[in-house]
Amino acid sequence: MSRLLFTAVVTGLLAAVAADSQAIKVHSYTFNGDTRAAGGIVDSIGGMNGTLIDPAGTYGVLAGGGIDLTRNNGANSDQPGAVDPSGIDVGAYIDLPNGISNSVFATNNAATFETWITIQQNRTYARLWDFGSSAGGENVSDGAGEYLSLAATSNAAGAAGAVQFASRESLSGVAEYANGTAALPVGQLSHVLVTMDANDTSAGPSGTVKIYVDNVIVSTGKVADNLPLKDVANFGGLLPVNQWLGRSAFDNPLFDGIFHEFNMYNTALTESEINTSFTTGPAAFNGPRVEVNRDTGVVTLLNDTGNAQSLSSYSITSNLMGLDPSGLSPIAGWSTTSTTDGQISQSGGAPQTLTPAGINLGAIWTRSPVEDLELAFTLQGGLAANAAVTYTGAALQRSDLDVDGDIDTADFDIFLANSNTTITASQFDAYFLGDLNGDLKVDRADFRLFKADFLAAGNAVGALAAYSGAAVPEPSSIALALLGIAAFTGTRRLRG
Repeated sequence: MSRLLFTAVVTGLLAAVAADSQAIKVHSYTFNGDTRAAGGIVDSIGGMNGTLIDPAGTYGVLAGGGIDLTRNNGANSDQPGAVDPSGIDVGAYIDLPNGISNSVFATNNAATFETWITIQQNRTYARLWDFGSSAGGENVSDGAGEYLSLAATSNAAGAAGAVQFASRESLSGVAEYANGTAALPVGQLSHVLVTMDANDTSAGPSGTVKIYVDNVIVSTGKVADNLPLKDVANFGGLLPVNQWLGRSAFDNPLFDGIFHEFNMYNTALTESEINTSFTTGPAAFNGPRVEVNRDTGVVTLLNDTGNAQSLSSYSITSNLMGLDPSGLSPIAGWSTTSTTDGQISQSGGAPQTLTPAGINLGAIWTRSPVEDLELAFTLQGGLAANAAVTYTGAALQRSDLDVDGDIDTADFDIFLANSNTTITASQFDAYFLGDLNGDLKVDRADFRLFKADFLAAGNAVGALAAYSGAAVPEPSSIALALLGIAAFTGTRRLRG
């Protein structure tokens, strides 16, 4: 973004804030009616819409009341050589408009950033949010710039595993940290809120930061010296062009969890206000829910909200191409407008009443450890959004390539047969050939994942190395790590 255009954006942001100085919450992302289009992550208050960055189309999932990033699975924020202009090819995050974080400070020299999340796996220094600049320019995670950031967990001395706020200005390059006391919980809804107040210099000349987790203050610290929070046109010496939820300014993992809501306030909330927000919770999602049975593949559209709902249309999609249209149980009287492995859609008939018992759409999901279904719906009356998606039954383990319930040398046979190949099949089929990270190649990166899963299943690493040598007498390409990685070509196993 040019400096002229950036200044115009900032001016618009300031005008919007000044127009209603009483509106403490100035930006709100509830993730209830979002789309994958550019600007499809809706700011319901300030109109500064963000974008889901998901170049492969399979790592971020739009679900009722949340953006699901659990498929990031350790993918890195810094991906040198990435083809996509975002700077990543693997993984997903949310990109907010340039300068938005700084504009929030303009009215009161203070701000609050509030996040409702569910963490699937704590990954060291994975960011809930990271707002700032980069010496390498926009969309670069080189760790050389100014920033305000919040990591779900860190390796800080004396506070390893705990939530961490960090800030840095570029002239001195000195970062300041405020560390929590414990890791954020996994698998449950968490309220994580940070206040920053340049008027309160009790902790330092640039202001005081406080971290609250589930309505409890867990840390107080200082904002980096010489970091001008209210300088919206110039974040120190560099433009604040990287405004990210779920991505780091460093070579750290992408966030592995679900964003339920993110809010920005133009003041440092009081403890009473924080308590009220925590008690209220994130904005409710009152749409239908999709239930996917992992054992049978049956997909059911349910209404367990307690409110009357009538369905006018639906479109269920899988960017991984994991649908099976042959199992569809169509709604009587409706037109079926799409039946592919990537999309099944119906509309045009009499509205269907949604009940807690639900509408059975048939066995249209093909079992896979990558669960990427999205269902966009329209209700009678015009409400259109994405349904919440839940899965029941035992999840398929990653690396169980023959889908027999365990990870053993039979799965390694499949992996070895396709090692060092570029796959021309769909991502769904490529997975069952050994492409575990979804880049349509079976290579060292996939082997690292397979080895980790093989060992986690109780197998001995020596057995893996010994088996590879016995199974293929002339390993000539890449040695297994531990002994490196085996590289062989052979037959493919495709979905039937």
